[in-house]
Amino acid sequence: MTNIEKKDNVIENNIKIKLKENMFFNPHMELCRDISSLGINAIGDKLNVCDGFTASGVRGIRYAVENDNVTDLTLLDADQRLKSVIKYNAKQNKIKANVVIDNFTKHIYDENYNFIELDPFGTPLQYFRPSISSLTSSIDTKTAYVSYTSTDPAVLCGAHRKACIKLYHSRPLHTNFCHEAGLRILLANLAWAAAEFDYSVEPLFTFSHRHYFKGFVKLTRGAKEAYNMIENKIGFVSFNNKTLGWECTKYPYKSGTSNEVGGPFWIDDYSNKDFLTKMINTNQERDYKNKTKINKFLGLLKGEVGLPMFYYDYHLLAQRYKIELIPMQDLLDEINKDHKAVKVHFAPTSFKTTAPLKTVVTKMKRISKKIKNKNKK
Repeated sequence: MTNIEKKDNVIENNIKIKLKENMFFNPHMELCRDISSLGINAIGDKLNVCDGFTASGVRGIRYAVENDNVTDLTLLDADQRLKSVIKYNAKQNKIKANVVIDNFTKHIYDENYNFIELDPFGTPLQYFRPSISSLTSSIDTKTAYVSYTSTDPAVLCGAHRKACIKLYHSRPLHTNFCHEAGLRILLANLAWAAAEFDYSVEPLFTFSHRHYFKGFVKLTRGAKEAYNMIENKIGFVSFNNKTLGWECTKYPYKSGTSNEVGGPFWIDDYSNKDFLTKMINTNQERDYKNKTKINKFLGLLKGEVGLPMFYYDYHLLAQRYKIELIPMQDLLDEINKDHKAVKVHFAPTSFKTTAPLKTVVTKMKRISKKIKNKNKK
């Protein structure tokens, strides 16, 4: 949180925002707001947006200014002191917005939004059900969207195991791929909440960055689809800390296994390739300060679609199997001869692959030995 003097103002991608004392504004979330705005454009549908924890209004205002498909905008916050400055920010950016000071859960039940932005402090978990429940108030709302931000990675990634079990009803895996595991726990919780109201979930994009998780999901009404989602896209994982391998199942593992069992997790793709392509194309057209970084980031996300759950840490594999480090790209090139392997957005030394762990280790040893023999000559 940043304490702001009354005189302070910021400009973010041509959006002027006035800040007042004790107003929450995080400049490090600019990249997240950039990517989210690209997502709004990629949806294409006309959107009635509720920016549920708006603070300065910057996110919702950017959505409206940068995207023609935002037809209505509500800037909602519970802090009465912010009302005048939120109105001012909307007006100076020439945006017509309904500025509301109210408790989110109380407000959302009486409205009919088809895009709800959840960016609270900490976890958005307690706002999933109220948000999705509000969609059922209209029989016409067959399709809607929820965008969420969670600044609760320590819990979701397993550093606070008991808290994760208590809050998210899931056993975390505090491993080298803990950020993907946390992302999947959060998605599983959203899926359960949606299914209770006969909605299925399609992740449009989901990622882990810095201190937070971010996701855009499409909700589609249908009891049969909701059941099939829970039946086929929620599962458990058994992780072997000795070999660094894992296996996935749609059902809980039997007790007595020596492996560490985690879940339930979302076990399907966490992003949509076609949707990411639209975002990448729009990014090329916009003059964002983070344009190059966004293009690379979204490219990594796109490459991860369709690959198996979780990723390997290259350094940890080398250490565990006592293999001298080789250029990681050499390993990926070798794997890609008969399988598929890509770098991932979670960490610069990590990769996903369709190759079995045994194959990956064999190739690492082979390349390392080849380089060693070459250096001896």
